Amino acid sequence: MNHSDTDTRRWIDDMVVELRLRDVKGAAIGDAVASVESHCADSSETPREAFGDPREYAASLTFPQEDRTGDTIREWATVMAPVVVGLAGFSLTTGAVTALLEGEGVPVTWGGIAAAVFLVVAVALLVRYLRALLDHGIGGALALGGTIAIAAMLPVLWRDPAFALPATVAGIGGLVLLAASVVLGRRARRLDDPVVDPVDRSDRYASRRPVLSTLVTGEWMFVTATIVLSLVLWVLHATLA
Repeated sequence: MNHSDTDTRRWIDDMVVELRLRDVKGAAIGDAVASVESHCADSSETPREAFGDPREYAASLTFPQEDRTGDTIREWATVMAPVVVGLAGFSLTTGAVTALLEGEGVPVTWGGIAAAVFLVVAVALLVRYLRALLDHGIGGALALGGTIAIAAMLPVLWRDPAFALPATVAGIGGLVLLAASVVLGRRARRLDDPVVDPVDRSDRYASRRPVLSTLVTGEWMFVTATIVLSLVLWVLHATLA
């Protein structure tokens, strides 16, 4: 792929992201992309030469209501369920690994519970107002940094134990939750609204998702994080023992 092709792909990707943030359905985005590509093929212009800034061009497009996605509780639940279940599985499993190495139970503190609830609410709000956060770079960075800081501080500052779990029970429960997060993540991905080509109805981005991306940011994210942290805990315990 030459430099011009790379610039064109980046321009189209920026336009697609902007339209996604504006709640435009994948099929309608596919039509808009096809229109841009058709014009550029006929005129021999680049998208930037023909249409200017991709975000401004995307903002100038108008779509009927049926081409916009809904904002229903069910859709939010579908997106959030794998995250909530994955976080719980990650916390329980890594806690069980530590407990097994040290021969103790897995304490569940009120701070940990509060942090989990806070993260669920915060992630929902961050996703809901993602457009505004991206428009205000410094404000968005501060909001994200503040969210992480509060979630990290709650378990440290509020250590009162709520209850304790046997290490084996926590481990089994954590593994079940991790498996559930993968299943829910796959289900959510199947319910995705892909950017489809208007000619052959294929997903324009289906082949651009490498295995590494799936492991790090996809439905296997919490499983990968759990394995990595568990190995680190085991190595540290073996080194310091």
